[in-house]
Amino acid sequence: ALEADENISKGEKLVFLPSSLMMSCDDEEVSAPLRRVVDSVPSELWSSKVGLVLLRERVAGQHSKYAPYINLLPSVHEGSPMFYPPDAIREIQYAPLVAQINKRCRFLISFFGGKSITVDDGEGFVDGEHPNRRRVEMTIDANALGWASACASSRAFKVRGPTQTPSMLPVIDICNHSFQPSAEVSGTEGGVELVTTRDLRPGEPIELSYGNLSNDDLLLDYGFIVEDNPHDTVKLRWDLKLIELAREIGGLGTAP
Repeated sequence: ALEADENISKGEKLVFLPSSLMMSCDDEEVSAPLRRVVDSVPSELWSSKVGLVLLRERVAGQHSKYAPYINLLPSVHEGSPMFYPPDAIREIQYAPLVAQINKRCRFLISFFGGKSITVDDGEGFVDGEHPNRRRVEMTIDANALGWASACASSRAFKVRGPTQTPSMLPVIDICNHSFQPSAEVSGTEGGVELVTTRDLRPGEPIELSYGNLSNDDLLLDYGFIVEDNPHDTVKLRWDLKLIELAREIGGLGTAP
């Protein structure tokens, strides 16, 4: 979490993050072999797309420009429903959310087919035009991608436009969520900025709105819910055949 350590005026720029430090699967620096694997992931599971890039940078270690950031990422995601034991998932007793959890888990299982995958940047990744690049070869499994996907889903922001995959924003993504945020992320030339939306006093939290999300979405992607969430909804499935059957049982089968 971030908080103000002095009086800060509305509209003050707190962080500037250049595009070169925004981790995205749309980055042209992604090697062709890794790109093919990323493109094989369904677009609705974008967090796994970004997660593959995160894993590549984690394997690169200190040779990655993201090394200081990656070293601070959590090693486990206890709040993520994807890592709940089966009994805990069944206890949720809310079919739409359970379906989304199972969808993500089934993808990880089917994507790897019980085996690991090796991805090599390839010999052509380092050439005369890019002599500073370092070739990386990584072997990953469902557990590794599950961790990386949870990192991406809980930390990425859509800042490159509505058609672009969300990007991970080091430092900025430390901000906690609030439906009454004290700051916002805005695009600017060459990157993004974290800017205050009101005056802040020392000790006040610097919070962002992750979006007008229901508790389903907040729990699934971020591992928490908001009490009295104004954007919360309950999804109900209505089966016309069951309604007609209930009318028959209730003696209303011939009623208008």
